[in-house]
Amino acid sequence: MRSLSLAIDLHTDNVSMGEPHGKKPYCRLSIEDKLSIVARSAAGEDSRLIADSFDCSHTTVLFTLKRFEECGNVTRRPNPPRKPKISAKDMTALVRAIRRKRNQPIHTQRASKQWLAKHRGVKASLSTGRLATRKAGVRSYVLQRKPMSTPASRAARIQFATRYNGISRYRLKSWVFIDEVPAARNWSTQRYVLCKKGTQLSRGRSASKKAHDAVKVNVWAAISHHGFLAYYIYEERMTGELYRTIMETELLPAIQAEYGVDAVTHIVQDNAPFHTARVASDIFDTDEWENVKLVPFPPYSPDLNIIENTWSYLNRVVGELKPKNRDELIIAIIVAIDHINTEEHTTHYFRRLFTSYPKRCQAVLREDGYPTEY
Repeated sequence: MRSLSLAIDLHTDNVSMGEPHGKKPYCRLSIEDKLSIVARSAAGEDSRLIADSFDCSHTTVLFTLKRFEECGNVTRRPNPPRKPKISAKDMTALVRAIRRKRNQPIHTQRASKQWLAKHRGVKASLSTGRLATRKAGVRSYVLQRKPMSTPASRAARIQFATRYNGISRYRLKSWVFIDEVPAARNWSTQRYVLCKKGTQLSRGRSASKKAHDAVKVNVWAAISHHGFLAYYIYEERMTGELYRTIMETELLPAIQAEYGVDAVTHIVQDNAPFHTARVASDIFDTDEWENVKLVPFPPYSPDLNIIENTWSYLNRVVGELKPKNRDELIIAIIVAIDHINTEEHTTHYFRRLFTSYPKRCQAVLREDGYPTEY
């Protein structure tokens, strides 16, 4: 702590705080000031008087004079270049390893860091791994993450899978799966991974990556054992009111036409906010929806909602049609749904999809509630 000089007036009993003394603040001198210091020191002037005249510390004056004696100039010495953390030989070995194993996890920055520590005995940073991947011509994409998994969600998934593990094909015929998905103009299932340009991708390391597109619409659909039961194409943001309107105008007439008015039907939907909103969930308490039951669905469980697999099939068909604008995109979606709803696809695709549901529940139990391969 700096010491302060006190000026005490004995007659007025006032105490005033003087200026702090001791080490002076840092002062950056110009080249002209430094040359002037050297000239005045050569003339025999005391270094402390020189420091007071330039309002700088005595150490600054001594350092300037020492610098002039050693180098003959007063310019600032440049900082030495930063020493690389790994040698050029180690970097070359890492780049070669990346090029040899394009479709393996060594492409990630963390994996590159671990490879250097294991094979070369060098501790490197993530920036070094990033530099190595760039030198190897590797492009970086974020891999698709699996759904969030919490202890509560895993417990709910296990409870759901235990309940419907042995569900029969006859009961599944009364189930209707509902979901929504955005559809862009270049809606496709092209997959990306860390790799060199022109290299065939490895299926195990691939991940979906949809390009941003201003031309896009949203698709709501419901599927049953016989294919697409109903669908609705919209552009606005989905809300509880819009969802209730779709349920009343699209889903209920389709269910009554497919199963009959008195038949009991079960609806499976995820826990999206507009699904669980009161304005939408109250619809199941009305008399018209008396025979339509809502199946309690666990959170973060896209592998238990088989319509997610249908989206993958649908966007592949839409991508093959290559729509160029909004109108062509809507037409392509309608054509793709009609194509999938043909008798050939319904007989093989949807029945096989519904038949796999007990296996999905068994996979959830086998993975102890964690995400499965479906």
